[in-house]
Amino acid sequence: MNSHEDIQNFNALFNEYYKRFIHFAVGYLRDEQVAEDFVSEAFTIYWENRANLIPETIPQAYILAIIKNKCLNHIKHTLIKQKVTDELRNHSEWKLQTKISTLEACDPDFIFSKELQELINATLEKLPAKTRQIFSLSRD
Repeated sequence: MNSHEDIQNFNALFNEYYKRFIHFAVGYLRDEQVAEDFVSEAFTIYWENRANLIPETIPQAYILAIIKNKCLNHIKHTLIKQKVTDELRNHSEWKLQTKISTLEACDPDFIFSKELQELINATLEKLPAKTRQIFSLSRD
């Protein structure tokens, strides 16, 4: 087959199947732009490899297999991204829930009463022994 016949056959194949293949891909991807990209890539791969294909190869089946695999890989990748997003969201929710629990358990009176007592004790330690004893006795 000469190159002119190759081009004519390719154009006929393209004109007959391009829209069908896009419809097939959109059915799985729900994204027309990605579907068009995959179909165009599949036709390009077919064109570039046509000389290396066995004579029994059915061009439209070959192209559809490429589109199928591209769609399958895209959907699997989307599923992985969704799982990662879910895990990140779950982790984020866990962190927020931990913050809520920590804040709810926080007792400012307890925190500051302990700090205040430590400050009083440190100040008392600096006082002369007699003054400290008088202060302690006055608090009992």
